[in-house]
Amino acid sequence: MYWLVYQQLIEKETFDQLSGSYKIQAGVYIRKVKADSEAEAIGKFIIDTTGVPHIKRVEPITCFEFDRLKTI
Repeated sequence: MYWLVYQQLIEKETFDQLSGSYKIQAGVYIRKVKADSEAEAIGKFIIDTTGVPHIKRVEPITCFEFDRLKTI
């Protein structure tokens, strides 16, 4: 069974002293994962994205069955 798993990660964060605001660079990482369960799919996703340079992960990791995607 295939799962669609995705999560947003904060890649870079800097403070702009002139404007007094933070500048955040974020990315959304999406994977099509072959797994028997949702928990296994999330585990494979985390293992696959460990090498991605990031400051923190934005929770939660979203996961659903790939075959349930609406086809348009």
